[in-house]
Amino acid sequence: RCSLELHPSERATEALIAALDAAGTLFRTGVVNSVSKRKGPAVAAALRKAAEDRQPEVRTAALYALADVPDPANDSLLATLPVARARLAETLRAAGKRADSDRIYKSILASDAPEPQKKAARLALGTVS
Repeated sequence: RCSLELHPSERATEALIAALDAAGTLFRTGVVNSVSKRKGPAVAAALRKAAEDRQPEVRTAALYALADVPDPANDSLLATLPVARARLAETLRAAGKRADSDRIYKSILASDAPEPQKKAARLALGTVS
């Protein structure tokens, strides 16, 4: 896994994605972290699949990795993870998707998210008082 992570080829990416079906929760969690360093539709699809894994460690790693994929649809998957939602909002902002970013930040403000995430939302929206 570590060797594949360092290799930038498409075949290495494919091998990492295939390894998500391997045995062992700890290994698959590491594979999710390796896959998350890659880009592209196949990577995003693999992370979404891993976000439904039966093992909570694999699911959580995949959800946090999806926060770095600039797709507003990922927000619905991250509903229970305020830190990941704030990270997704910033990922979207950096990708030029400001309206989607603002929508997530406003949703964080309206939710029962912890204060640090609400503060981040206020800072991003320019509503700090």
